[in-house]
Amino acid sequence: MSASTIGPRSALLASGCLLACFGAQAQITPGQVGDTLKKPIELQPAKPAPTIQTQTQEAPPAAASNKTLTLKQFEFAGNTLFSGAELSELVKGYLDRPVTLLEVFEAADKVADFYVSKGYTLASVNVPPQKIEQGTVRLLVSEGRIARITAEDNKLYTTEQITDYLGEVRTGTVYQGSTLSERVRNLNTLPGLQAKAVVRPGERYGTSDLVIKTVEDPISGSLIVDNFGRESIGEVRFSAFAQINNPLKVGDQLQLLLLRSEENLLRYGYVAYSLPVNFSGTRVTASAGAAEFDVKDAPLVDGKNQSGRLTVSHPLMITPNSRLSVNVGGSRTIANSDFGGTTFNETSISLLELGADYSYSHANLAVSQVVLNLSSNFKELERSDLTTLALGERLSAGQRLRAELDLQHLRPLVKGFQLYLHVNGVYSPDPLSDITAYSLGGPNGVRGYPASEVRGDRGYFGQLGVNFPVAIAGARITPRVFADSGKVFAVDPAPATPGEKSLTSVGFGADLQYQRITAKFDWSFPREDRTSSDGEDDRVFGSLAVSF
Repeated sequence: MSASTIGPRSALLASGCLLACFGAQAQITPGQVGDTLKKPIELQPAKPAPTIQTQTQEAPPAAASNKTLTLKQFEFAGNTLFSGAELSELVKGYLDRPVTLLEVFEAADKVADFYVSKGYTLASVNVPPQKIEQGTVRLLVSEGRIARITAEDNKLYTTEQITDYLGEVRTGTVYQGSTLSERVRNLNTLPGLQAKAVVRPGERYGTSDLVIKTVEDPISGSLIVDNFGRESIGEVRFSAFAQINNPLKVGDQLQLLLLRSEENLLRYGYVAYSLPVNFSGTRVTASAGAAEFDVKDAPLVDGKNQSGRLTVSHPLMITPNSRLSVNVGGSRTIANSDFGGTTFNETSISLLELGADYSYSHANLAVSQVVLNLSSNFKELERSDLTTLALGERLSAGQRLRAELDLQHLRPLVKGFQLYLHVNGVYSPDPLSDITAYSLGGPNGVRGYPASEVRGDRGYFGQLGVNFPVAIAGARITPRVFADSGKVFAVDPAPATPGEKSLTSVGFGADLQYQRITAKFDWSFPREDRTSSDGEDDRVFGSLAVSF
C-alpha cells in the first residue's frame, strides 16, 4: 500500500467516493478492527498452594497408653538447628511427675510443633524403641534434611531444569516449608508443567528424599467459532490457536493464532514467544500481530493493523491465596486505511508500557482482582492533530498518558448463587489516537451493542451479574443474568461532535463446559434510546471452542 500524500482535488474525490462506498454503514477504522481482536482481561484466581506430602508421625502403641512412668530428663539426637537445652525447655513440664506413654509422644509432638512454628515444616520428632532407665527418654529429631532430590514422570522438562527452580532447596540442606512451597509455585509457572512435592523418608534416619511428581502438557490448543466481529468486517469468525510448551528445552513457550471472518473480510495472525530469564519466574515475551481487512459492500476500501510488543514480567509475590506481578515493555503499532490502493489515512504510535496485576482468593471462596496498565510516549496529542491531518499523511501519534484500571470480584451468595462485579475505566489528559481510544460494546463490554460501538478518550464501564453454576451429567453449566453500562468522553471534542456517549444493556446467558468443549452465549437488549449502528433491537453473542 502506498503511503504517498494525495493532492487536495484527489483527496476531495477520494473522500466522496469513500463515503459513497460505505453508504449508510458507519465507517470502520483500523482502531475499531483492533478492538474486536483485543483479548479481554480475565479474572484469574490465585492458584492453590502446591501439594506437599510428608511422612506422618508413628502413633504410640495403644496397649501401652495407660502405663505410667516418671521422667527425669529428655535427650535429643539429630538436632542441629537448636541445642538440646533449648529443646529441653519445651518439655520440662513432663518431668518429675508420672506420665503415660501417650504423654511422651505428646512431648515429642510439642518439639515438632516448635520446629514447625519456626518454619521447618518438614521436621518430625520420633520416640524410638528404647528401654527407659533412670527416667531418661531419648527423642530422635528429623529436621528435614534432604538426602536426595528426584523427579518423576518428566519428559518435557529435564530433572536438572526442575531442580534448578527449587533454588536453595538442595541436597544436604535443611529447609523451611514456606521456601519449598514458594519454589514449587515458581516451578508451576513453567509452561505446560504441573508439579507437586512428595517428601519420603530417606535411607538414613534424619534425612528425607524429595520427589517432584509432574504432569506435563507439551502442546495444547483450540478451534473456535464466534460472532464477535462487526458486520462490516464479518461478524462470524473462525480461529485456531496452538500453544507449544518448552520447544527449545529452556522453559520457553510459542503461541500461534490464526483468525478469519466470514467472506474472508478479516484476516489476522498472531505469534508470541516467551522464555524465562531466571529461576524466580521472570519472563521475556516478544509478540507480533497483523490484521488485514476489507469492508463489506465497499470493495475499494481496505486496511491494515500491525503491532509488535516486547514485555518483561515478574511475579513480585506468590502466596497460597494471592499473587502480585508487574511488567514493563514497549510496543509499536502502525494502522492504515486505503481507498483504491492509495493510503487514505495512517497512524503510528510507539509506547512505553507499565503494568501490575493483583489477585486474591478469600477464605469464603470469593476472588478479587485488580489490574493497572499505564502507557505513554511523553508526547502530547492535540485534537487539531487528528482533524487537520492531510489525506495520505501519516500521523505519528503522541500520548502523554493512558491509564487503565480494571477491577473484578466474584463472590458466593446463598444457595449456590454467585455475584459478579466488573468495573473498568480509562483516563487520558489529551485526545487519544484511533489506535488507543477507549471503546464500549461487544461481548466483553456493553453486550447490547456491536464491538467498538462508541469510542472516546476517557471512559468507564460497569457490569453486574448473578451466576448460578450447576453440574449436570458431567457438564458444568453457568446460567446468568446481567446488566452492563458505560460512558465515553471526548477531550476537546471537534465542533458539532458530542462530548460524551453512553450505552446500557441488560440480558441473560450461560456458559457450558463439557470435557474439551466450551460454549458461551449472551442475549442482551439495549436500555437507552440510542440505536445500534446496525439497527438491531437485541443481540446474541456466542462462541464455541473445542480444545486439544
